[in-house]
Amino acid sequence: MDRISQTEKYQVQLGMKTLGGGFVETLGMLLTHADPTNTKKIKKAFPEYWEKYLALGKELHVKEIERDEFLNVKLKDLVLMWLKN
Repeated sequence: MDRISQTEKYQVQLGMKTLGGGFVETLGMLLTHADPTNTKKIKKAFPEYWEKYLALGKELHVKEIERDEFLNVKLKDLVLMWLKN
């Protein structure tokens, strides 16, 4: 099994912890604490969950990034407005 990137691991965790039922949500929490070896074990043991929640997590991650970029722009605007006064 190939190396699992931190981004992939994060996206699976995000999907599982946000959209999973009790069991899958717990798997997401376990991934938070899993080292690379145990991350691979979880992926191998639950490949259908991995793929499903990776896809969902990718969508959530994009929304997080867009939200953060929006907030950064708004914060910058507020700071600039405050500095002008």
